[in-house]
Amino acid sequence: MTNQDLLKRLWALDAKQGLSIRTQLLVRRRLCRVLSELRHQIQGERQAQIRKARLQLPNNPSPFDQARIKRLEQTAKGHRIQELAETLRQQIQLGGDLVINQAIYDALGLDELLVLLNVNSADHAWVVEQMGDEPPFFGLVFVPGSENSASREAQRKEHGPVLEACLSSITEVMRHPDFDPEALGRRIRKKNKGKRLKRVK
Repeated sequence: MTNQDLLKRLWALDAKQGLSIRTQLLVRRRLCRVLSELRHQIQGERQAQIRKARLQLPNNPSPFDQARIKRLEQTAKGHRIQELAETLRQQIQLGGDLVINQAIYDALGLDELLVLLNVNSADHAWVVEQMGDEPPFFGLVFVPGSENSASREAQRKEHGPVLEACLSSITEVMRHPDFDPEALGRRIRKKNKGKRLKRVK
């Protein structure tokens, strides 16, 4: 199954009515992971092509050589450009919903979130401490290196796929000419006032 086929199936599952909140978060986390892998795969291929083009540049390049390499670099930057743009669009859409939809996290409780985000059990106390007084989702997911820290393959990654999707959405919002970071912060904190997640006893 290709990544595109998997994404279609996951989006269809996410749109189904009657999903439990736990299942919904698992599906969206899987979506984040597939989108992240696809995005990095395309970016890696583009970077490899750019490096290959630059290696063809002689020590004393002529203007003709420089122009030829520049054309090769432009071709590399256009590699799978539509697919990359669509991947980023889906990350922005998904990340925006994850940031806004606090009901998911309020319903699950902190302990369940720590498990669903695959946070290393040895790090739970440290992650909770690092959360501070931030809103539940921001406080948990935005702790560097916490998401998926129980997985060996992710131990060297500072940002997990859920955080990557959320950051993509936030970056897109910040590009808007009317963006007001202070107003956004006030809205987030007002919406989540008194909703700090408590650990389940």
